[in-house]
This record gives sequence, C-alpha cells and structure tokens, in this order.
Amino acid sequence: MTDWSSLQHAHGEAADVPALLDRLSPGPDGDVGEALWSRLCHQGRVYSASFAVLPALASAAERWSPARRVEALVLAACILASDDVCGGSRDEFLRPVEWVVPRLRELCRESLAGAGTSKDDFISLLQAARSFEGDRLWGQKLDQLADGEFSGTCPHCGVDLFVVVGEHGFFATAEDWVQPAGGGPGPVLPRPGVKCTPIEPTTGELPAAGAWLLERASAARQDEVAGWIRYVFGTAACPSCGGRFEVPQAIAER
Repeated sequence: MTDWSSLQHAHGEAADVPALLDRLSPGPDGDVGEALWSRLCHQGRVYSASFAVLPALASAAERWSPARRVEALVLAACILASDDVCGGSRDEFLRPVEWVVPRLRELCRESLAGAGTSKDDFISLLQAARSFEGDRLWGQKLDQLADGEFSGTCPHCGVDLFVVVGEHGFFATAEDWVQPAGGGPGPVLPRPGVKCTPIEPTTGELPAAGAWLLERASAARQDEVAGWIRYVFGTAACPSCGGRFEVPQAIAER
C-alpha cells in the first residue's frame, strides 16, 4: 500500500491525494481534475506523488469507456513526459511503477481507435500515446498542434520562431503575427506586413514518429489532423536568416 504521507506534490505532503482519487470520475467534476493537475503536474513540474499516482490513473481509465478516459490518460502521459522533476530523479520515482506504462499505452491506443473523438481530444491522445512510447519530444510538444502554433527556434541563427500549422495556415515567422480581432469573432489572420515563410509539407516517407502519427490519424479518419502531420514534419526557410530547416528540428531546439 502506498504511504502517501511520505510523498510530495506541488503543495507539500501528498496525504490528500487518495481522497481526490476516490472522487475522480469521467464526468464534469472539473474541481477534482484541476486539483490533481495542480498537485501532480503543476506547470509541467512533477514530484514523487506524481509517479505514484500512475497505477490509480490507469485503473480509472480502464473502468471508463475509451471516449471518457482522455483526461486521466493525458495527466499520466504529461507526468511521464516531464523533464522537470522535483525532489529526486525521474528514474528513482518511475522505477516502482514502471510496470503500468504498457497498460497505459494499450488503453491510449484503444481510445485513439474509437469513433467520435473530437479533434482536440484526438491530438491530446496522440501526444499521450507518444509519451507512453517513450517519445519525449512529441510527448511534450504535440498538443501545440491543437492551438495551431508551435514554439520554435531557428537551428541556424537561433532566432525564436512561431511555427504555425493548422487552422490558421502553414508558415513560420519571427514576429508577433496575430492580427487583432477587433472585439468580434472571426478567423485568426496574420498581421499585414509580417514576414512569413511557407512551410512545405513532406510528401514522401516520414520518419518513424511521423509515420506512426499519420497512421493513427488516418486509421481514425481524422483526415484534417493527418494532413497537418505532413506539415509538422515539413520544411521551411527561416524568415530571419533564410536558412532552411526541418520543422521538428526547430521545435526541438526550442
């Protein structure tokens, strides 16, 4: 049995975690989910209690239908993908619960194959799946695809980039590119005069991670996401120095 009082989370001793887990449900009780996130993966930082909770998250996800287990899987995946470990080492905290990772991986794959998943939830599940596969880059960064913009850095000149992929277009820029909405709804458009360079999608064979993501999106008939993945693994020219770069390289640099 886990001695929660000997473990730590963002707010101190983790003795309050079991009561929160008892109230965890796939329903609309956002307070419990928020409380767990704020304790176990606060701004991406994780703790001894964060890893100890992984079996409980897997058990909860297993009880729930594939479409309703997204939040539990995403929290588990973000804990595993984090590089910001407080109070000890990642290996030290993960070792006692490492056995549960294959179980989480299978639950996530089952959810990815389900019908009717929203685009944003599907991207979150893709990121979670990459985390469970041990892919620290896309296990941390892929959720930015749901926002339509990745943070990047030019590998040639070091300038910070906005790498836009998705509903707002496909381009790279080093400038604040979003045009003010003027107080009303409407599409997000680049500001006039902002220097943007187009991203060219990969048309040939993708690297292993990209091929895996494309296969899952295509199998789930998430055609829009599948199209975006080819841009995520595409190329562009830096709008500052002109040097060409691969999009994953720029995202990894940041």
